[in-house]
Amino acid sequence: GQLVYTLLEVIRQDSSIREILYGSEFISKGEFFGSFAHPKRICLEALLLGLLYHVHKNPAESENIELLNTPDRLEFHIVRFSDEESLDLEVSLNLIENIHENAKRQKSADIKYQIELQCGNTVITEIPDSRNIFLYGVGGAGKTTFLLNQINSNNSVSFYFSLYKYKREIHENLQSKSCWILLQILLKYHYQYEYQTYEACAACEGENVVLQQLSELDKQLKNNPYNFNWKYILLLDGLNEMSSELQEILTSELEWICTEWKNVRIIITGRTVPLYTVFDDFQHIEIHGITDAERDAVLSDYGEISGNKNLVEILKIPMFLNMYLENRETDKTLNTRGEILDSYIMGRNFQKDSVVRFIVQYVLPFVASKMINSYDCFAFQNNNGFCYEIDRGELFKTIGKSYKIYLLDEYVYQSYIAPKGFRKKSLLESREKVDFIELILDNIGLMKISENDSHKIHFTHQYFRDYFSAKHILNLLEIIVTSYKNSSIDEQKEIFIKFELDKNWFFDEHEIYKLFGEICGDYKNIPDGNDSMFWYRRTILDNLLDMYRKFNAESDCFHITENVIKVMSISRNNAICEVNFDRVPLPFNVPCNIKFSQNGEYPSSFKNCIVDRLGICDDSGIYISEESGVKIYTWYKYSVYSPDKKLILIISDDNYILLWDNVSEKILWNLDLSEYAEYCQYFDYAEFSADGNKIDLYAGCGINIYKVTIDSYSGYVIGYGQGRVYEYNFTDEKILDEQLKLKIFKQLPHFKNCDFSGAKFIYEDYSKILYHMGALTDNKELCVYKQSYSGT
Repeated sequence: GQLVYTLLEVIRQDSSIREILYGSEFISKGEFFGSFAHPKRICLEALLLGLLYHVHKNPAESENIELLNTPDRLEFHIVRFSDEESLDLEVSLNLIENIHENAKRQKSADIKYQIELQCGNTVITEIPDSRNIFLYGVGGAGKTTFLLNQINSNNSVSFYFSLYKYKREIHENLQSKSCWILLQILLKYHYQYEYQTYEACAACEGENVVLQQLSELDKQLKNNPYNFNWKYILLLDGLNEMSSELQEILTSELEWICTEWKNVRIIITGRTVPLYTVFDDFQHIEIHGITDAERDAVLSDYGEISGNKNLVEILKIPMFLNMYLENRETDKTLNTRGEILDSYIMGRNFQKDSVVRFIVQYVLPFVASKMINSYDCFAFQNNNGFCYEIDRGELFKTIGKSYKIYLLDEYVYQSYIAPKGFRKKSLLESREKVDFIELILDNIGLMKISENDSHKIHFTHQYFRDYFSAKHILNLLEIIVTSYKNSSIDEQKEIFIKFELDKNWFFDEHEIYKLFGEICGDYKNIPDGNDSMFWYRRTILDNLLDMYRKFNAESDCFHITENVIKVMSISRNNAICEVNFDRVPLPFNVPCNIKFSQNGEYPSSFKNCIVDRLGICDDSGIYISEESGVKIYTWYKYSVYSPDKKLILIISDDNYILLWDNVSEKILWNLDLSEYAEYCQYFDYAEFSADGNKIDLYAGCGINIYKVTIDSYSGYVIGYGQGRVYEYNFTDEKILDEQLKLKIFKQLPHFKNCDFSGAKFIYEDYSKILYHMGALTDNKELCVYKQSYSGT
């Protein structure tokens, strides 16, 4: 097969060959090249003899002939010349048989470790053969590998699709309501992605032909299963990689499939199980990664990490365990996912090649950033969900931009790149001689060609994309603090704006901000409660603040501080301690789920800074307390009594909640639910159980409802994602009067002992509220900062 395919490619690429002597006739060479769905008959004897004669008479006349390996999907039918009937080159394919044959060619994935599964409260070793299944778990837990392992695991025919490719398909002539999935089965397993779209396929094959094929396939999927054994298994991977709008469209398609396609079983994966009714009848199975016993056996030679509970839990994830083991010889202490990724990628053997090392350290981060920024700008308009792919042309341009920043900017090159051992001349020469895209695909192995579009390229795992996105920002910051630390303030501000570091680094990408904090080491600044042991470790973020505080006090680059606070809060479990924010403009709104001291210990400093808004003190409405004369802001979104009126659950912005005890007049617990809120959702409604022991909180609206259940007395999350959708009663009973608000403010730990002396406030009452919260403020003379905002 490989020989014949190579010979055909030689013929195809050699323009001097126009005809083949086939038996007793000359056949135009174009008639030898069929499609994946319509292969041609080839006379092997004529092919070999003709090419032997051709190369003998025309030695080395053809240049740049590329010999190709045979793809698994390609097949040619070989015949000997015997009579005139063999001159009929067309080969007829049965649609269903061809789909079955191509589906069986798919390679399943080998599971290296024993995977821990849990269905309800029961631990299981394999998924059951009955019912549709929703397989969920954290990123990297092995969902994709486990799903691919189901291919060819029995006599069923498996159809596998990555859902990040899903899009809304509307074709009026197509009767089936399962439009995208039905089309994908035909395009992938019959036409083998010769055509990317229905329109392209219909234009080449004829619309009537395509519609007939879709109708035949649809009928096959609707057949009753034989002995209750499904003929087909639909494997759908990565529901979390779709936007909420597309999830709604997909679930309506799945509802139709569950009703109409009786011969199909569905297994779908995602981070969590969304609350769509279609999934109520699915069996929900959680994948926990590697079993504890197998992980511990693999790590038996690393006894020193047994006490590191966070690391041991991370190493349940197969992806991180493999990377950790590959870097076991490193001298670095690896405690987090970010550090494991950084050590694995930057320490691999290919780093010995300077060109590859430059690509990995500076080009791939630029590429990942391009993909993230493309998502930020366009995802909501085109409903494409997360941007996981980049066009070859865009990749080529991005490589050029990275060269422009790191090599062609002479100042950056001499002060930052050259000291790292890179040589401009060799890198520029390699840019001319080497195809960087092929180098990235063939030599590095962190990106690959899209399964169904050879023009698109994506990272082999979302974690790699997220890591390189964080690395890109870190690279730019290193340039600034290394190359521009002694430059003028105007030059520093100009380079911030040039690199777009004055904007939001990522659009609500919690995971990337966290990886950034882990890579740069900021996560280490979490106090352990032992005064004698805690010491602050400065990172590049502190250097960034030092540079920023030199800017004009009324600088409009307040996103710089916003990004720093995001990284620090996420990597430090929402407690930012001992950070110097003196003389720095704070973000337009400081989130209320972040505490800037640990109940008064290790407070951060805000001397002479500019305070626009504090999320804990929302300015949407103001009440004056008769007791103190202080204006109390309506800083909460919703509050509700327990059945016995002894407790009050309060929901604030940024998914920050707290429980107030009316009897003891104390805050029993406070909690940040950001990690449980789905993309762009906020908790805004809650209710107690009849006995008051549990609290259900809800985020979202319409069909995209997300639910978290909390134990009322401990504040622990005891369940999430499994609620029912119904109409909320948003009646606000005005539970929190002015005096109660003031009592609660006095117990909020967010700014206890933080120094705000000399600070300027856009709302003068912030100073008094901070004073009641235990912060240090100017009491004698209140400094009020007045600022005008255009258009507001």
